[in-house]
Amino acid sequence: MKKNLILALAMVAPAFAGEPVAPITVVQPAPVAAPSVWAVEVGPSYTLATKDLVDDIDGIDMAGIDITGVYNINENWAITLRGSWAYGENSDDVWYNTDTQEYLLDDVDGEAWSLMPGVRYRDELCENWNWYVGVNMGVTHLELKAGPDTPDATGFSYSVEAGVQYEINNDWYAYGAVYGAGSTADPAGVDDQFGVGIRAGVGFEF
Repeated sequence: MKKNLILALAMVAPAFAGEPVAPITVVQPAPVAAPSVWAVEVGPSYTLATKDLVDDIDGIDMAGIDITGVYNINENWAITLRGSWAYGENSDDVWYNTDTQEYLLDDVDGEAWSLMPGVRYRDELCENWNWYVGVNMGVTHLELKAGPDTPDATGFSYSVEAGVQYEINNDWYAYGAVYGAGSTADPAGVDDQFGVGIRAGVGFEF
């Protein structure tokens, strides 16, 4: 009996004597990847004019290319800066003679450059798909190339758009949107321009 008691004390003693205990390993969860802060979007656009360029004459439908820089404030809100170039021909061929101050029938082309900062709201639609709405305001330079004259003007411009994005992978996505856009640039006294259009392209996040 005495021998068994001594043996039990010998087994328990190391615990009270401060013998090292095997450390407990705690597995930390992997950090969640933060959303990309910057993105660049590039793609073509087409604008169908819905307001007359001059009285009783159709406006200029324009096709072009957009380059948009995107700064993501958080998962939903972003600030954008869009530069655009577009070119088109007037369907009814009219140009303005600055010498006689008359509108004459002839070939006429239109070329426009725009720079518009804006704001965008984006949210998840379903797996790999997002929807977004955006507003842009800035300046547009419109130039009419008609006969010997090249009247041009710079004015205020704006656009409102709604679109979707498809996440191809962690870096790339595709987008498509419909929009309405207008400008007060009025070379040769033409009416303010307004149109509806579509744009599509790809975006790269970094």
